Amino acid sequence: MNEPVKKQHIFGEIEDVISVGALLRPTVAKAVTELSSTELTTLRERVIEAERELANSRLEFSERFRRAQECLRATYDFAPTWRFIADRIAESWTGATTLTVKELSIVSLLFGILLEETNARLAKKSKRSA
Repeated sequence: MNEPVKKQHIFGEIEDVISVGALLRPTVAKAVTELSSTELTTLRERVIEAERELANSRLEFSERFRRAQECLRATYDFAPTWRFIADRIAESWTGATTLTVKELSIVSLLFGILLEETNARLAKKSKRSA
């Protein structure tokens, strides 16, 4: 009999990328709702900083990813969930033999989800306080 093969986190198809985003979004959305306004502002700053590092074309891909991931370390202080989220993002690129535009796009998509959820939550909080 064939033994089940454990699937690695290599994204071969666009469906894989969509799946990762779809699976991570609910966790991000819930984690964001538990942050204070100050933490939300810090998160937004860190995600923007991470996206800038990722877009820095003067650096090799591996350095871009490393620096972007380092920006997310500041979120570890919020709650253990944020380490989980950052680790899932890291998994999307650390398993690749060679980093390419595909991994760049995946991580950028995940950062976009973080930023979108953060901005939506900040907007709700500012409406309540107004």
